[in-house]
Amino acid sequence: MVTIKEKLNLFSEWLYQDVIEKNEKELKQIEEENRTYIESYKRELEKRVTSIHRNMENKISQKKNEMISKANLEVKQNILIKKQECFDCLIDEQIKKAKEFTKTKAYEAFFIKTLETVLDKLKNAKSIAISLTKQDRQRFQVLIEELAKKKGLLPANITYQDAPEEIIGGMMVSDEGAAICYNASIMALIEDKKEFIMKKLDEELKKAGDGIDA
Repeated sequence: MVTIKEKLNLFSEWLYQDVIEKNEKELKQIEEENRTYIESYKRELEKRVTSIHRNMENKISQKKNEMISKANLEVKQNILIKKQECFDCLIDEQIKKAKEFTKTKAYEAFFIKTLETVLDKLKNAKSIAISLTKQDRQRFQVLIEELAKKKGLLPANITYQDAPEEIIGGMMVSDEGAAICYNASIMALIEDKKEFIMKKLDEELKKAGDGIDA
């Protein structure tokens, strides 16, 4: 016959076993939930790390492109500065040669030919005004008046004006009413050639290869 004590022991063992099984089940559920949470959190961290890496790469690439663009811009600006310096040197050289030219015998032939061309264009003018350097007036006034007579223009109808030394040589001639004015100065000829000089300079630089189109 089973005693009450034995019954209590059996019940206690059953109750303990039930609690153990229930706890084990709950523990397994908790472990599974934790594992799922950890996996989810891990994937989220990996996404964040990937996103951070991508953002860093984008920023690095952007910064790199900005530095390259800045460097290219600086190179282009330096090329333009050097090109302008070369152009200015060429113009200065032309001016220097022109000043030397005015001291030669060939300049006299140039002056006469230029004056003849201008007078032919102003053949209907009753009087003219000639602007030229003081040196050229002293050197060519007699020649100017002789040539003007041949063209039917009296010396009395010629007005002389002192031009600035910057014209280098040549002349500026206008008719009586100043309706027509011909700038046949040497400086005007150099100014007219500036575009051609810059074009030739560009061509030479391209042949040499400046690396970047300015």
